[in-house]
Amino acid sequence: MEQDIQPVVSLDHREGILDGDPAAPNPFQVSGVEVEGIVLGVLIHQAVVCAAQGSRADPFAAGEVEVSLYWNVSQGMEGDDDEVPPSAGETSVDLSLSLEGPDSNRADATVVASLEAGWIRGFASGITPENPSGETGGIAVGRARGELEDRLTFTVAPGTYAVDVIVSVSGTVSGNFSVAGGGSSSARAVFSASFGSEDSDFTWDDEDGSAFLEDFVLSRQLVSEGTTLVDPRVVGVPVSVSLYVSGQSSGGGTVSSGTADFSQSARFLQVEVPDGVTWESESTVFLLLPEPSVGLMFGSALLVVAALRRPQAQEGSPAASAASSGGSSDSTT
Repeated sequence: MEQDIQPVVSLDHREGILDGDPAAPNPFQVSGVEVEGIVLGVLIHQAVVCAAQGSRADPFAAGEVEVSLYWNVSQGMEGDDDEVPPSAGETSVDLSLSLEGPDSNRADATVVASLEAGWIRGFASGITPENPSGETGGIAVGRARGELEDRLTFTVAPGTYAVDVIVSVSGTVSGNFSVAGGGSSSARAVFSASFGSEDSDFTWDDEDGSAFLEDFVLSRQLVSEGTTLVDPRVVGVPVSVSLYVSGQSSGGGTVSSGTADFSQSARFLQVEVPDGVTWESESTVFLLLPEPSVGLMFGSALLVVAALRRPQAQEGSPAASAASSGGSSDSTT
């Protein structure tokens, strides 16, 4: 019988995956900027860890992008958004929006997510112009979020195992922040990955630095040391990754900008299994597509907003790779 392990990491969401606290009023939800008189606030998403209960979702790639511009009280605010929800059942998404105002205010947001390649790439930027008149100069906000979820099924062959049988997924996340000019400009990124009951979470703000690179390895023990299996053991483990990026600029008399460029960003590199273990994904496509084949998807969306570095070729494939001594001894339960 297949053993089912529920996912434990998600990002808070309401009607759309970029929405904020359900209890908080948000009169301008579509744009992500709240205007009450002359007070403006930008919703910032926080990663939350919770136990997922109930039936598991089908594999999916999902994404949402939002752009918002605000000039002044008389001119008001404009916003746009686009979404591919988890319920659509897609295995890849490619969304991009740009919005430009009358004074060259500009907001951009792009997200590309692919189960086949195992990655999410995000870009968000807000730019406000110089304002010699001394007014606020407006606000420009770009926000993007992507999410991938799949389910991996591992089959352990019959036999006696002298050491723990451990499988793992490994990956990396990287990106850059750029904040310039006066006013109140900022950039932010929130990353989360989970594999069964293990998770890896990172949150960065522009105050933390300008460049980020983190590697992660998430593991799951399938068989304890000394166990003899008469029949194959089948274990199902959910795997997921999500990325949220935002770039905001609030004019302060000079040209200002806030950019979060995670276009080289979050990706699973490989699934590692010891001898005697095989795996497959419920989607049937997880990590099947070499990254050079999908690299053009993101580049075309960002030609007008960023100069992209060419992504490195993805190492490995979903084929089983043998770990030394039949698996690691530092297991988790």
